[in-house]
Amino acid sequence: MKYNFNKVLNRKEGNCRKWSNHVIKEKFGLNEDAIPMDLADIDFECAPAIKESILKRASVGDYSYTFIGDDFYDAIINWNKRRFDVYIEKDWIKLTFGTVSTLHYIVQAYTKEGEGVLINTPAYDPFAEAVVNNNRKLCCSSLKLDNNRYYLDLEDMENQMKYENIRLLIFCSPQNPSGRIWTKEELYQVSELCLKYNVILVSDEIHRDIIFKDYRFVSLWNAHPEIYKNSIICVSPNKGFNLGGLKNIICINKRCKN
Repeated sequence: MKYNFNKVLNRKEGNCRKWSNHVIKEKFGLNEDAIPMDLADIDFECAPAIKESILKRASVGDYSYTFIGDDFYDAIINWNKRRFDVYIEKDWIKLTFGTVSTLHYIVQAYTKEGEGVLINTPAYDPFAEAVVNNNRKLCCSSLKLDNNRYYLDLEDMENQMKYENIRLLIFCSPQNPSGRIWTKEELYQVSELCLKYNVILVSDEIHRDIIFKDYRFVSLWNAHPEIYKNSIICVSPNKGFNLGGLKNIICINKRCKN
């Protein structure tokens, strides 16, 4: 199926947070001719198949309480298997409401006040906010920039895990904002550190559907045979299919049932 990527959408209407003149002026003090590049969404129309499915469901006219059917779980299981060679089971899947709130839930569930949470910087702002707003200790390990390419400082990460009472690592793969696609070896090394120091690894993989054709995304669970015991993977159609307003995040955790 061919898609029209030349169609221009008027996104200044419909309370679009990215393009709203009111939001741009209030947040940045800029005029309406400013071009917003602060929000990670795309300016293409949503895929016709997705739009048609939403309209079909809306046409039923019943918007009361619902349950999550097997078709939802099957879609996630099959997509992960087909596109990323990741094998998961229904009991490992948990639907949550948005990236930011999910990070808060995870920090609250797996750490205590005063314990350390590690992030790599530069980072998506809500990573740090989820730590600080819940009275945890924010620990940052800066990525190393070499020849216009970012790398993990594994030595610094290990030192912080060893001495800063780190209980949780919030990790972004692919990395936002640098765009780095971590290699299998890099993911293995990070996994080894987390297993060694009993640090829970949260892998935010919501940008995985947007990858240049010459690169290959490797999911955390395909990088180390034991890390599934000590990790949570967060995925979503939000970025790849421009569905951020629907606020859906899928957490995959083999211990999720407990």
